[in-house]
Amino acid sequence: MALFGFGKRKDVKITPFAENDKKRFHDLLCDGVIVENLADFAALLEMYRKLQADHPDKRVLASLDDPGQAVYTSFHAIGKHGLEDTEGHDLSGLGPECFEDGEHLGYLSTEAELPILLANLQKRAADVGFEDACGVLQWEGGSVD
Repeated sequence: MALFGFGKRKDVKITPFAENDKKRFHDLLCDGVIVENLADFAALLEMYRKLQADHPDKRVLASLDDPGQAVYTSFHAIGKHGLEDTEGHDLSGLGPECFEDGEHLGYLSTEAELPILLANLQKRAADVGFEDACGVLQWEGGSVD
């Protein structure tokens, strides 16, 4: 998450999710940081590259969203695109917190279930090209291409 500073320059602030408002991040299945007071987009790209270099074994995702809004919006995307579909996935290795009365709860909210979300995302993304996303966002009454 990155928040750009406006007005008077402030020092860049990096806060790990674990040190932030835990209620905000209870639904995230990964670690991360919030970076605040970046001067511009170039500073965001520099920070992104640094984080990727510091953690070569991880996937780094940057978002300009407010963290709470990003979590809220992701729930809509997960539902719209059927990313919580468990059909065809082996659920036998999941812990008891994923089940109630022997039945899977129907939503993927544990780290052990993350590979199912990823597999579903990759399967659905395989047939989507950049051109499919062009013109679908509205920006001040016009499309963003």
